[in-house]
This record gives sequence, C-alpha cells and structure tokens, in this order.
Amino acid sequence: MKNVFNFSRFGKYIAYDLRRIRSSYGLTFLILALMPAVIYLISVVFGILNGKGWSVPSTQLRLAVFFLTTGALLLSYPASCYGFVTEKKSGSSWLMLPASSFEKFLSMFVITMVVLPVAYSVLYFGSDALLSLTGHGYGPNLMSCIFREEGGVNMVSLDGNGVGTGAYPLYLAFETTALTYLLGAVFFRKNKVVKTILCLLVFSLIFMMVATFIFSHFDMEWWKSSLLKLLGDNEDTVILRVKVLANVFSWAVIALLGLGTFFRIKTLKH
Repeated sequence: MKNVFNFSRFGKYIAYDLRRIRSSYGLTFLILALMPAVIYLISVVFGILNGKGWSVPSTQLRLAVFFLTTGALLLSYPASCYGFVTEKKSGSSWLMLPASSFEKFLSMFVITMVVLPVAYSVLYFGSDALLSLTGHGYGPNLMSCIFREEGGVNMVSLDGNGVGTGAYPLYLAFETTALTYLLGAVFFRKNKVVKTILCLLVFSLIFMMVATFIFSHFDMEWWKSSLLKLLGDNEDTVILRVKVLANVFSWAVIALLGLGTFFRIKTLKH
C-alpha cells in the first residue's frame, strides 16, 4: 500500500508540484485572476487620454471579460503546467521523481479540482469586489451579477432539496472543461490544445449524427412516453429528477476524465 500512497510522500510531492506551477505559470495566473484590475486600469487610462475623465468598464464588459478570461485559463493551465510530462527529457525526469503514479495523478487532480478554482475565484471576485467599493460608477460586484436569483446564472445544480442555482453548476462546467484539457495535455505529445479541441468537435459531430439517426428512425411517441415515465408528470418531480440526472452525468464525466488521466500517467513511456 505504501508503494501506491504514502501521506508524507504525497504531501511533499504536492508541495513540490505547487512550487513548480508557481514558478512556470504563476505570473500568467496572476494576470488572468487579477483581470478586473487590468481592465479597470485600461479603461481609466483610455478615458483620461480621450478627455472623458475617470471611465470605468461597464458591467456587461466585465461579465464578458470574466468568461473570456476563464476560458483562457482553462485552455492554458493544463498544457502549461502538465504538458511537459510527454516530453522525452522533462517527462523522463518527472517519472523518476520519488512519488507513485497515483500520487502524481492525485496531485494533479487536487490542484485542478480544488486549488485552481478556489485561488482563481478568490482573486478574481475579490479584486472585483474591492473595485466595486471605489465607486465612480463601477457597478455591483460580479458575484452579485452572476449568482443572483433573477436574471443571473440559472443552470442545473443540486442542494439539499434538489433545488438551487449559483456557483455549483459553474464549478461543474469549470471542472469538466479543465479535466478535459488536462487529459489532452498528458495524452497528446504536440499541439495539445488544438488536438483536444478537434477531438471534442469530432465527438460532438458523432453524437449529433447518432442522435439524429435515433430520433429519425424510432417512434417519437415512444420516446415521449418513456421520458414521461422516467421524469414523472409532476413539475416538482420533473425538476428534481432532471437535476439529479444532470448531476450524476456531470460527476460520471469527471470520474471518467480522471480515470483516463490516471491510466495515461500510469502507462506513460518516452
């Protein structure tokens, strides 16, 4: 068992992993996580230069920048931090480190599932909240815009009663995307991001073709009646079961991506 997992050894390895990521990706991460301050400064400078005075970014622009920045983080983080494992020289040295394949995978998984989203959320939303306190027409902080009950993000989530909105669905979307590109980073040897995107496009195309074939060759009334039996005819029951199914599906995808990454690391050769 100690050959697979040792708590002390894992602690030392994840500390090393975090230091390595800080060294190789820390500056990029800070720029992305502090993007509210970056666009604030840009808006102020351009406003002053154009004679418009103290101009601040609109709420719509801030929301757009948040999603674009998050997308940039998800695309760049896996390949930048773990893409080297497929390189002959760097990857061979990494395989020789005193940690098991499971510990190396677990470090990746913990950093991607916990450290990355927490650090990013605290810095991004924290800096935005501080800027919202300065006034000058900056508007409400992004968290209140995104997670409000009406007009904000309202995707599938699950709380104690099977009902809820907020950060949870965004977290699931964040993690499934991050783990997808993490798997691509450790699987492909070159052009990791491009090849991962191409695989996603091919998978989406195959899925649409299969779905089209199924719905065009089978009785729609049968599908409708089967769906009603599965979900029920009560509105509250339907909502609850849809959310449960969505959660089961999301965590199954996360588990499969994690397993794929682990087996890739375990069988990695140069």
